[in-house]
Amino acid sequence: MINWEVTYAKESPRLLGLCRRYVGDLAQAEDLLHEGFLTAMSKIDQYSGRGAFEGWLRQVVLSTVLQHLRKQKGQPADHDVDTLEVVNEEDEVPTAWEPVAQNLTMDQLLAIVDQLPSHHRAVFNLYVIDGYSHKEIGKMLKISPGTSKSHLARARKKLQQWMLAGAQEEEQKKKKRRRLAFFWFILPGAKFDQAMRDRLEDLTITPQREM
Repeated sequence: MINWEVTYAKESPRLLGLCRRYVGDLAQAEDLLHEGFLTAMSKIDQYSGRGAFEGWLRQVVLSTVLQHLRKQKGQPADHDVDTLEVVNEEDEVPTAWEPVAQNLTMDQLLAIVDQLPSHHRAVFNLYVIDGYSHKEIGKMLKISPGTSKSHLARARKKLQQWMLAGAQEEEQKKKKRRRLAFFWFILPGAKFDQAMRDRLEDLTITPQREM
């Protein structure tokens, strides 16, 4: 028998962090968290007992978030790949500054990720932070693996551009004339992903409402 109050108290901060990564509005993220818990409670008979219950619950909440995103206007269709540059997931992205990702506050980092279009943000989170393959993402978002790769490439590029712009602005504020390259070095896409995963994977937020 699952004690849902105890489970909510234990798991909700981590799961709200998950919802917040996909949805820019914290109140909406908390709504999705509650909806996910209600879904899990109604479908608890589908938990086979194989594997960790926490993993099953996380998947239910994530599915709730993705269902919400699919219902939003302007979600990606499979034909989007025709208008995007298709790249291999192993391709290196030309610019990334690891210390920038490390030195940003969590609020600053989330604000940057929030600027991504929702479908780019979803793919970025699923692939980089949550570790799904492009084939799995395609099934989850009902797009092709090629479209998933394209969305990821664009998400990486935009995030790096915004981070660099912010770093340059900070340098100007401090009136430092030394070259940025002295402080930050170029990273390939995989290392950029790791830097972002290190910051966002364990995001926890305490809910403001009870279950």
